[in-house]
Amino acid sequence: MLFASQPPLGLSPLIFVALVPWWYLFQHASESRPLRTIYITATIGYLASMQGLRHAHPLMILPATAMAAYLAIYPVLFFFSWNMWHRSRLRSRWVSTSSDCGSVDPWIAGVIWIGWEWVRNNALTGISVLMLGHSLADSPYLIQIADLAGTYAVSFVIVSVNAVVLAWMSFRFGSQPRPMQPWAASVIVALTLIATLSYGSYRFNQSTTPSDAHVLLVARNEHTEYQIDPVRQAEIYNAYERQTIREAAKHDQIDIVVWPESMMSGDLVWMTWDGSQTLSDELKAMQPDLSISMLRENVDSYQAAFETRSARLQKRLASDKQAGSDRSMSNVAAPSLIGGCSLLEVGSTTRTFSGMVHVAPSGSVVDVYAKTHLVMFGEYIPFAKAITFIGDFIPPGLGIDAGVSAGLFQTDKLTLLPNICIETAVERIAVNHLSDHLYGDLGELPDAIVTVTNDAWFNGTAVVDHHLRCAQLLSVATRRPVLSAANGGPTAWIDSRGVIQASLPHDGQSSILAKPQLDPRISTYVRFGGLPALIGVCVLIAVVILVSRVLATTRNATHQDAVQ
Repeated sequence: MLFASQPPLGLSPLIFVALVPWWYLFQHASESRPLRTIYITATIGYLASMQGLRHAHPLMILPATAMAAYLAIYPVLFFFSWNMWHRSRLRSRWVSTSSDCGSVDPWIAGVIWIGWEWVRNNALTGISVLMLGHSLADSPYLIQIADLAGTYAVSFVIVSVNAVVLAWMSFRFGSQPRPMQPWAASVIVALTLIATLSYGSYRFNQSTTPSDAHVLLVARNEHTEYQIDPVRQAEIYNAYERQTIREAAKHDQIDIVVWPESMMSGDLVWMTWDGSQTLSDELKAMQPDLSISMLRENVDSYQAAFETRSARLQKRLASDKQAGSDRSMSNVAAPSLIGGCSLLEVGSTTRTFSGMVHVAPSGSVVDVYAKTHLVMFGEYIPFAKAITFIGDFIPPGLGIDAGVSAGLFQTDKLTLLPNICIETAVERIAVNHLSDHLYGDLGELPDAIVTVTNDAWFNGTAVVDHHLRCAQLLSVATRRPVLSAANGGPTAWIDSRGVIQASLPHDGQSSILAKPQLDPRISTYVRFGGLPALIGVCVLIAVVILVSRVLATTRNATHQDAVQ
């Protein structure tokens, strides 16, 4: 049911009972079997959801299986922690003094679940995809609470409902002596749902301000590989250039053009010099006679060629608008270009980044952003540098460096937060970047998030839809529109309420003209810098439950020893 509640089936109502079979099994089976059964079935479910990763490379089936096995640990940890709570003295005292059947159990269950979700979003490199809350991405009133505590808040409500369903199921079918009917727990969860929907209705219907920006999101489905030759790279660039010219001809005004991840590289990359007066060993090996002055000339030459190519496209777009108009439009401005592009920094070191460039209407590159969060197994292999033999198994072209800070693209009409690929699928990354802007020198938030990705690797499978759902919840969590341009993936315009205003098929070769609304709201989630107080409390409670159980077990063992 967890699998069915999300794409490709998308039967979202199932999420409200999806945990119940596991939970019921855990409470009514023998001591050793349930956790093993839960782990195996969870692994199978996650692998089925993410099987599209195998299309990226034949060897990716191994990392995909490893990732599924890793994610399956967290449901097991949830049920283990739940068992600790259920057996704790704190709960026993609560139930005995209040004369009910665990009225706070649904809330405690929700707290424990999102506590472990928080851990998996931060442990290792973190992963947000396939959180419970993503199953309700297309239920706008239910997901507005994400601006309070991200997708965790939606997951909290889902688990609470599952807990009440379980309570009634155990009351009706349990083999043990029946406890009191769980009316109190039902009332608490009913009030939680009413509050969620009321808040959702209020936030959903708050007004936003129209902007005068017109953003063209260009999409194609170009096949890509880990290592492609310059000829193929040039073909991809030229295809996107022709596509942009065709799509721009359909619209009277375009202020910003956005290309997907890597598509702006072509046979050129944006090269910079790190300012050092020494050369890396790699550069010396490639060109033994290279000097610092020659390096600077090479960098200047690359930059000039890159900007000339960009300016040529911008002038073509502007001139077409002038030629196609019935009135004089000699002052038509060229659009800004934003797109995914490889970044190469040379000097004392040679570093390569997955990046984005912002080309102003003048044709000059004014801003770049280097991706700060890399894809494990896709863009780097853990311990590959420390364990040398691992490098023998790494496909050619895999392995890049990570950027160090958030970016900001200031265009004439919008300020944009650049975001690349998995940075949308790891919710805290964009949230932390926005928080950095809010509390940094900028002192305010960008108007929208512009994200570029290349999901052609996944061959149109459900992985692409999971990526899109992450973007939907992110837009609510940050109260910022998300403008996504993808190659073979989720090209979409999502407003600050998580509603998809326009989207393209995964294999589409077209464009979206987005006119994003400006939202003045600053979410609680962003204000707290990606770690809201609620989540901290949830983790603390989960830890307290575990510790209290350990201490109780220790005291019992000590007491038995004393009696003996």
